[in-house]
Amino acid sequence: MLSYSQKILTENLYSPYYLYRQKYMAGNYENVGYSLKGKECLYNVGVMEEVTDNLAFGASANSKIIISDGKKIERYYPPKDVLTYIKNIKII
Repeated sequence: MLSYSQKILTENLYSPYYLYRQKYMAGNYENVGYSLKGKECLYNVGVMEEVTDNLAFGASANSKIIISDGKKIERYYPPKDVLTYIKNIKII
């Protein structure tokens, strides 16, 4: 599937513009972002390089706040269970 995806993207003039090595994944795969030339997303690059905040909302949606010019990163992990998330929404 990875080879097929890469082939289709390349045939349609998409090029890789960021690489993120995923930890703790079976197969130790990489997350590669593809884009058409001039359409790269700087936000995606910032998130992958951990220099941009990432705010997420919902059960199992992880947020990341960059503090002190990247010297410290705070992460927030809400409950994964939807019912637990809804029950505690006011304190989350």
